[in-house]
Amino acid sequence: MVARGCTLMQLHGIGPSGAARLLADVADISCFADRDRFASWNGTAPLDASSGDQKHHRLSAPATGGTAAHH
Repeated sequence: MVARGCTLMQLHGIGPSGAARLLADVADISCFADRDRFASWNGTAPLDASSGDQKHHRLSAPATGGTAAHH
């Protein structure tokens, strides 16, 4: 985040409590190999949910089993 010049609360949908929760749950961001693995862990990675000609995506379920990133 610092390398890109933004803070968590500058992201759409992240307020003070969401930022605090994310920081507390993650603790050490370096444990994730890349941003895709982090997105999968926190439930914000898009998954293909297409059927036939209908193209849709949905969010993945967080690896923690909760829905912290969705609320």
